Amino acid sequence: MEPKTTTRGPSARARFAISFVFGIVLGAVIVLGRAHGDLDKTAFGDGLLVRSVAARIGAAPQDVNSVVASRGTSLRYGRIGMPAAAWLLAGGKPHEVRLTHPIVVILATGFTAAAAAALFPFAGPLAAMLPFLAPGFPLSVAGGYGEVTAVAAALWGLYFALRERWWPAAALLSYAILSKETAGIVLIGVCIWCLLQRRFRGIVIMATSLVPVLAWWGYVAVRYGHIPILDPYLTVTTDTTDLGIPGRALLHSLLHPISTEALVMTLVTIALAIGLLILIRRSAFGIIGAPSIIQLLGAAPFAWKFIGDAARLFTFLQLFVVFAIVASTRRRWVIPEALAPPVRQVSA
Repeated sequence: MEPKTTTRGPSARARFAISFVFGIVLGAVIVLGRAHGDLDKTAFGDGLLVRSVAARIGAAPQDVNSVVASRGTSLRYGRIGMPAAAWLLAGGKPHEVRLTHPIVVILATGFTAAAAAALFPFAGPLAAMLPFLAPGFPLSVAGGYGEVTAVAAALWGLYFALRERWWPAAALLSYAILSKETAGIVLIGVCIWCLLQRRFRGIVIMATSLVPVLAWWGYVAVRYGHIPILDPYLTVTTDTTDLGIPGRALLHSLLHPISTEALVMTLVTIALAIGLLILIRRSAFGIIGAPSIIQLLGAAPFAWKFIGDAARLFTFLQLFVVFAIVASTRRRWVIPEALAPPVRQVSA
């Protein structure tokens, strides 16, 4: 049976507006509630690094914030998506970034909720809540992390890709990757989906999303010394002896966990990956989300040291599991394009 596509109820614009406002309100509650209204506490951990980059967005290598420098200058400046948005909103004024950074986070939360409502237009108010069921997303909102803008842009990019509006999709996914490189998972997944659907033009256009990414990474390499994803900081903080063979690091995480909590988190993430594989043929979400499992194969024990960071690392895996479950159990809620068969049938 084909999914019901009636448009009864609020119009598409009304659903977008309602979901956007809902996301903004919930984002504001998370950001300001955790900080107790103190702007200086609306970011922590990597969120503070985002704010520091935004405040010194054009800094020469010797003028980079010392904390940023100690955590991988090239890596942090490579993730320019959220800092650039905060800097632009601040009008280039460094002292305004403490205000504009949480605003960007809250706005991105609104756009994320609206994107979920666009992907699940017949789910009612529940649609806007779906991203918050992935633990990594609200944790990212609370800390002011780049994952927030990455998720917002990636989900809208996914929506446009499913509707075969390739150029907006490519632009949004480019921004998502520049916010957090793990968003590249969505780009890979979309290209696989296009290949299975024989939408070859889509693959070519989607590949152009890498042009701005590679251009920016090249600039960062020249200015700060390294390609962002090859920043030495990543090797210093990772047990590189376990990264040679896919799956070896994961096995080490299971046999020699840092803590009981880390072991539990590892097992839960493995269960999510298995669940996504089971659902891979039920909707586009299973196919497009499948590349996120690659992260699991390379996650060394250090990845599980801090449970919150581990949850953020696998935000996209969690999101696609949630979306795939909802799409497979409530097929009438999702846009029809997301329910296309895995392999497109071509008539003789």
